[in-house]
Amino acid sequence: MKAKYIKLLHYLNEQDNWVSSTQLAEKFGLSKRTIKSYIADIQDNESDLILSSNKGYRVIASNLVTFFNNTETSVPETPTERTAYLLLRLISTEEALSVYDLAEELFISESTLLSDAKKLKKQCSELAIEVRLTKDTLQLIGTEKAKRQLIHQTLLSELDNHFVDMTKLQESFIDFDLDYIKEIIAELFSDYDFFTNDYALTNIVIHLAIAVDRMKGNFQSPEAEAQAPHSIHPTVLKISEKIAEKVAERYGIRFPKEEIRDLAILISANGTSVNFTQISPDELEKVTDKNCLDLVRKILAKVDELYFIDGNEPEFFIRFALHIKNLLYRINNGYSCRNPMTETLKKECPLIYDCAVQVSHVIQKEIGYTISEDEIAYIAFHLGYALEIQKQRTNKINCTILVPHYYNMNIQVMEKLQKNFSDDLEIQNILTSEKELQYVDTELIVSAVKLKQVIATPYVIINPFFTLEDRQQITAKIFDIKEKKRKEQFVKTFLSLVDKKRFSYTTENQNSAELLKQLCGQMKEEGIVDETFYPQVIEREQLSSTAFGSVAIPHSLTMNANRTGVAIAVNPKGIQWGNNRVTLVFLISINYHNRHVFREIFDDLAMICTDEQNIHKLSAITTFDEFVDTLTQCFISNNTKQ
Repeated sequence: MKAKYIKLLHYLNEQDNWVSSTQLAEKFGLSKRTIKSYIADIQDNESDLILSSNKGYRVIASNLVTFFNNTETSVPETPTERTAYLLLRLISTEEALSVYDLAEELFISESTLLSDAKKLKKQCSELAIEVRLTKDTLQLIGTEKAKRQLIHQTLLSELDNHFVDMTKLQESFIDFDLDYIKEIIAELFSDYDFFTNDYALTNIVIHLAIAVDRMKGNFQSPEAEAQAPHSIHPTVLKISEKIAEKVAERYGIRFPKEEIRDLAILISANGTSVNFTQISPDELEKVTDKNCLDLVRKILAKVDELYFIDGNEPEFFIRFALHIKNLLYRINNGYSCRNPMTETLKKECPLIYDCAVQVSHVIQKEIGYTISEDEIAYIAFHLGYALEIQKQRTNKINCTILVPHYYNMNIQVMEKLQKNFSDDLEIQNILTSEKELQYVDTELIVSAVKLKQVIATPYVIINPFFTLEDRQQITAKIFDIKEKKRKEQFVKTFLSLVDKKRFSYTTENQNSAELLKQLCGQMKEEGIVDETFYPQVIEREQLSSTAFGSVAIPHSLTMNANRTGVAIAVNPKGIQWGNNRVTLVFLISINYHNRHVFREIFDDLAMICTDEQNIHKLSAITTFDEFVDTLTQCFISNNTKQ
């Protein structure tokens, strides 16, 4: 049973009378709704522990004693669970803890504990926190700010994809009502016309919950840790003061000015007083500085050059510029936003993530700062939006309408098609006679009459009044045509880039650096790349690993290869690639004049390799010809599933 429920049961057992949900809510600092949810969960699992009436709740003491006697204390078992437990114990005290006592608590040997401590040491070092390990003790040494960042990081890693789920988050903060904190923040943001998104709002809620928990434990940021922020808008400061006032009153604490300042910086870095729906790109100069806008334009120029993603759509440009403005603010104030979707984005949307890595490289060159993978993932959110808009505009199918000349029926059909399929169809011809079809070159025919002749061009016969069934038929046909075109293009492009000489299969132990050196060397011998290619590939890996799941698609940051090509490596036993173990590697070199190929081939390979069954099939193949045939079949079957 969860710890928060045990705590609730103990409290009820200590009371002589019925206890109302209002009393329980006040005692635990939660809402009545949350208390009732806890009670319901307990009753679902243990129906004979709690009595309910219009007077409130009480426990059946004899049953509770039996329950506690029969309930085993949950002991962390895996290294990950033990590391999280050690962190919790160490971060809740300034003192050194006995290695022997900790080992006894976890029912493990001292040597196992020290092994777990080394894993924790590596995790903490990224945040400049020292795990001080002596022969007999363990101690956590670091600033209060760094310790809170570590708690935040650990919490998010446990939440997986439930980041914006307050119910899931609430399990980690049994003494605080997160719904209440979220409502306070949202209400004050609304009152002061301050705008943010769900991810940023959740980050602020977690920051506050951790801050309150630490302050109640007498862990506060000393003034010596304070850094003067570059600027805090008076409105943001007022919002922060109001939030602090309400939370302090609710939980009986005092917010020092340093805590309010930290909260204000966090809010400034995660939102804006600018309503992006009511501002034009030309007006951005009023709310952000010239250096920021110059950086945004350099970024979008590079994205357009290498990935053919046009960033000039007004709504996207405004959102992206405001995001970069906040990113620069975070950098200047030593903050970084955690993103729970980072690994999911890398695995499921590798092309967009790769594009965001290129953006991070531009930022690094321009301001000399390397942004985190979490910040890269937030940039990927915006770029994904721009790419989807562009796909809708550019991936249209040429369409011909065949409608009898009867009053204005042809106009009516055209208007309905434009209304429903403007993102997918480019209507080029409106015909009234079937004979005219032989003179047009089109990808799809939509006809309001049955066709007498047999034609090779895909077609759909519709009702002149355009029914729901007609719309569904056209949707299905559009999908079929697009996927057929994509498959044909993939096969043609991929076959032109690969060669038997650049295919390898092995079961030997390898690491990523060794394999990349070998593959780059092969490409250099063929004259596909020069000696600068290998260091450029390594530079790209250092920004963020090109592995997603069991597959890696390494490449250089610059598309300056002599020729465009792909080298393939298969190792069913796996190659250590950063934190991943990959069985398939596609090393891509791109010539500048073929750079449009990169987006196409990368996206298609990523789509195939996000399916575990495909990876399993491909990782078992030992010959080039069979690999290429199977890869093509995987592409076809993937599209069929969709």
